[in-house]
Amino acid sequence: MNLDTILHVKKKAAVIAISGFIFPMAMGPALYTLHRKVYNNEEKYPLEESKINAYVMWTLVLTVTGFPVVVHTLTELKLLYTRLGKIALTTAMISDTYAWILFTLVVPFSINGTRAIYSVLSTIIFAFICIFVVRPIIVKVIDRKTERDEWDDNQLLFVVMGIFVCAYITDTLGTHGIVGAFVYGLILPHSKFADMVTSITDDFGGAFLVPLYFSGSGMRISFSIIFNQPNWPLTLMVIILLCVPKILSTLFATFFFGMRTRDGFSLGIILNTKGAVALMMLNTAWDKSILSVPTYSVLTLGVLLMTMVVPPIINLIYKPRKHFEQNKLKTIQKLRLDAELRVLACVHNTRQATGIISLIESFNATRLSPIHVFSLYLVELTGRAEFDVHSVEDIPPVLNELGKFGYNLYIVGQGNHTNSQIFSNLLEWCDCLELGVLGDMLVSENFGLQSSVLVVQQYGHGGMVSGKQSNHVTTNNNGFETLVVKAE
Repeated sequence: MNLDTILHVKKKAAVIAISGFIFPMAMGPALYTLHRKVYNNEEKYPLEESKINAYVMWTLVLTVTGFPVVVHTLTELKLLYTRLGKIALTTAMISDTYAWILFTLVVPFSINGTRAIYSVLSTIIFAFICIFVVRPIIVKVIDRKTERDEWDDNQLLFVVMGIFVCAYITDTLGTHGIVGAFVYGLILPHSKFADMVTSITDDFGGAFLVPLYFSGSGMRISFSIIFNQPNWPLTLMVIILLCVPKILSTLFATFFFGMRTRDGFSLGIILNTKGAVALMMLNTAWDKSILSVPTYSVLTLGVLLMTMVVPPIINLIYKPRKHFEQNKLKTIQKLRLDAELRVLACVHNTRQATGIISLIESFNATRLSPIHVFSLYLVELTGRAEFDVHSVEDIPPVLNELGKFGYNLYIVGQGNHTNSQIFSNLLEWCDCLELGVLGDMLVSENFGLQSSVLVVQQYGHGGMVSGKQSNHVTTNNNGFETLVVKAE
């Protein structure tokens, strides 16, 4: 989560996030009242003594969106860089921040009542000191050491210890240790350093601590209280209705921004993802005796339901790939029997090399039907990558870039719009039509280029096949986009 992105968020994402808080808070009392009426026998099913504290925690769980889980879900669904994915990512970031702020207020007041004002004020002062005093200092030190590559494992572990220090401070102030750890994560720089810290904590935290924490949450759920009572169908209805407020609020907000109903519903399903953040809040409410066993069990099952149904529902109702058509003239089925099959093998790390080699061997290349493999080692760009990558949409800047710098790799992307009259005429002079005009010019011997050229053709609704317009890609009238990369 990037603090700079939160401070400079756009209006659409902010409005959707705020509506995702207001509407669930308005529907929360009705659902909580229905839940209490199901368990009207308080001798057999004891409920919370403080209805207000339980209601506040109930609505807080309904409003929260698990930002890390949303990122993972969008990545798995291949929607991270789509228009819907970008809106969902920003909105989830804002929603997660709002939830942490409310969580900081709820826990102290639920435990100490009006005396919690001192705990809240001291925690706010601590957060401001970390953000506006500590952050500028440690960012300069960390960036300087990162640029010089001076970090070792002992120094990184010393930085990780700051998590426990901040957690201990906020727990001492009367809020919760999770709040301090969250604030500490906000003030750390989001660059190569963040990747180094994550790499040394993921193996232990993600592989051991997180599963143990989730197993503890499962042990606290009482299925007997839910299903061994006469009104269990109403309990199931309450669990299902817990998914509704976030979806309705998102649909209502996206309607005013002119988004389609399908996109608004898909966005609401994605923002309904809860994940680990909601479980942390529920476990905290359990430890502080804010929620009873029936309420905790119902909310936990509701959180699991909201998170589990996201991938299958999005795959079912939102398929942007179905608008993309395949260019039948450039498929393997249309190749000549003796044609050379060219394969681009992309490897991100050494562990993937064995699988890629096995996949290439499965092509069963022969002398009559050979293959030519291009190996591309992928390196994730971190930090300020905008100085190394330039997106160009006009012909003169492209030609100026080609003649000014000696780039190692040229990526030419053919857009999905119909070619202009100039480009259509130039296609008659191309030796390799599949490369397009600009790609063919770069690889020609007359151009004298001593670099690698990668041509990416986007097959889409509105491309060379159908000739219709598309809203998925922004290109100029010339029908191409160019990305030139300076490799160091």
